[in-house]
Amino acid sequence: GANITLALGQSATCTITNNDISPQLTVIKHVINDNGGTAVASAFTMNVTGTNVSTPSFPGAEAPGTTVTLNAGAYSVDENAFVGYAKTIGANCSGTIAVGETKTCTITNDDIAPTLTLNKIVTNDNGGNAVISDFILKIDVGAVTSGVVNTVNTGAHTASEVNIPCYT
Repeated sequence: GANITLALGQSATCTITNNDISPQLTVIKHVINDNGGTAVASAFTMNVTGTNVSTPSFPGAEAPGTTVTLNAGAYSVDENAFVGYAKTIGANCSGTIAVGETKTCTITNDDIAPTLTLNKIVTNDNGGNAVISDFILKIDVGAVTSGVVNTVNTGAHTASEVNIPCYT
């Protein structure tokens, strides 16, 4: 793009340099708190593997996310384990990336609802004949069935039963 004017007997050397453009990978951490969870994206540690990754480990960030540069080739994105959340790794979170290419990886974590199971045991060693279904089991104010997993909200709960006469 430069012009040069040469006179008789003059010489010049022009050098044009091209530099390859580093691939860019944008990492988005999305957190869903619909079961009582309170974690935010920055509580999760994101990890990018590849060659010459500009920032291999960093706190998660919701959209627009965090952009890192790396060399072309194989790469992967994951995160440190986080208790109480189910992880879903989206497209473009592993594979290969080319010179000048831009990719976006989204990792979503959804809080896992707590569960509570009541197991009723009936002992008839003194002539009784009651069975489990004779007792009404409750979590908070709702009736539940013995041995069944019940999804509950986070926080304190009361497990109880309506006892029948002649049993303690």
